[in-house]
Amino acid sequence: ADIRRKLEELQNDHIRPIGHRLFPSILRLGIVAGLESLADDYGAELPIDLQVGKQLRDREQASRRFLPDNVKLALYRIAEESLANILKHTPAAKNIVVKLSLSNGRILRLEVSDDGGGFDTASPANGIGLAIISDYAAAAGGSYAVKSIPGKGTRVRAQVPLPGLEAGQMSRGQLSG
Repeated sequence: ADIRRKLEELQNDHIRPIGHRLFPSILRLGIVAGLESLADDYGAELPIDLQVGKQLRDREQASRRFLPDNVKLALYRIAEESLANILKHTPAAKNIVVKLSLSNGRILRLEVSDDGGGFDTASPANGIGLAIISDYAAAAGGSYAVKSIPGKGTRVRAQVPLPGLEAGQMSRGQLSG
């Protein structure tokens, strides 16, 4: 009985929290709920304007299974990493926008922008956060781009095709604009 109690404690105190960190349970309610949760979490320290396109919101309300878990997780983690970078490097930013939309009914577009200090994208010191964003975008079959101007702010854009869209149908060129 003592061993069973210890195993239950181990599961509740250590293993379950790891699982929640790997795939946040809020994502079971959808990517919109996940982004709303992130905006709430970071909202105490950052002024976040969350904008979700009507087409995406409607599709997700019709079916929470509209997006596969790997796509929801990738978009969530990209937004999370972008907000963490803003908090770490430009906490004085006044205008932070997190925008998620569905383009042409086929491509999810996530954009996180701020009016903070910006940075030199060519600097090797800016590697780990962007590498994380790149990895999550690639894991979902998508791509990303970063535009930053020192003293003006930063914009991270990621796009992920809906399942069924062949990889060759989406190119990095679609990120411009």
